[in-house]
Amino acid sequence: MMKRWCWLIYIVGVLYPGSTFSQQTPSSSAQQTPSNVFEQLRKAKEQFDKDSAPQTAADFANSGSDKLGNGDYDGAIADSSKAIELNSKMPEAYYNRGTAKLQKGDYDGAISDLSKAIELNLHRAEAYSNRGIAKQRKADYDGAIADFSKAIEVNPRYAEAYYNSGNAKDDKRDYAGAIADYSKAIELNPNLARAYYNRGASKKHKGDLAGALLDRNQALKLDPNLPEQ
Repeated sequence: MMKRWCWLIYIVGVLYPGSTFSQQTPSSSAQQTPSNVFEQLRKAKEQFDKDSAPQTAADFANSGSDKLGNGDYDGAIADSSKAIELNSKMPEAYYNRGTAKLQKGDYDGAISDLSKAIELNLHRAEAYSNRGIAKQRKADYDGAIADFSKAIEVNPRYAEAYYNSGNAKDDKRDYAGAIADYSKAIELNPNLARAYYNRGASKKHKGDLAGALLDRNQALKLDPNLPEQ
């Protein structure tokens, strides 16, 4: 809102140079009708929007990142694609586009883009983790676990990577491995309700009903919106 008000004040200053809000004597040659004022404001705004629109690959990449963060996945894909069109060596643009595709359920597209980001030396744990999620959703559990392990290698304190690895191991029915990963996620982030919840499910599969109940209760304490098992 501050930017908008500053812009309006600037435009008024352009239309009325030297104004100090004091009363001025009307001049027939300088007099402007309200319609003329608003037309000049409209044109000035159009020019402002044009000047502030993305122009370079970096501009489009940043815009794509903003749209991804705001949940505008189609917009993120469009802007990231434009950034890649202008500069095919931008790993962040591939990462943003791949993550947006993951959110939209385009798992093959996500894997392709995230692999390209990694190939271009994007040293981010999230790139491996997101690619792992896409692989897991395609039932490539071994590939997913390998990516989660790489994410942990890049950032050993990445609780979400341990949590995701636990999910993939649970899908493989490696319940002991899943419990170990969920436990590490909880160690790093004791407020990660989903890790307690899923660890409880893995314990239930192993027949540890008492442990499952404790984990379920802790999960619901942290997040009452989780469904009861």
